Amino acid sequence: MSFCISGSNLQGKEVLQDLVRHHRNEYDQLTRQQQAELVHEFEEHKSTKATALRISSKARVTDVNHTLRAVEQEVCTLLI
Repeated sequence: MSFCISGSNLQGKEVLQDLVRHHRNEYDQLTRQQQAELVHEFEEHKSTKATALRISSKARVTDVNHTLRAVEQEVCTLLI
């Protein structure tokens, strides 16, 4: 399985909202393991697309936690 947003000019929360809006049916058809893999790949993709570098490790951890919470909320929304 592979996660790819090609040709998209969306940023931040717009990416998640677009995924939910346009790909929910595809996501619902995946197994739980495939969904988990997709979320993991999205998290990796998101972390490489950061626009700013954080100076401290604590700031980087905070950024990752915030991103993971946003992804988790979107996934939970899909499962309801």
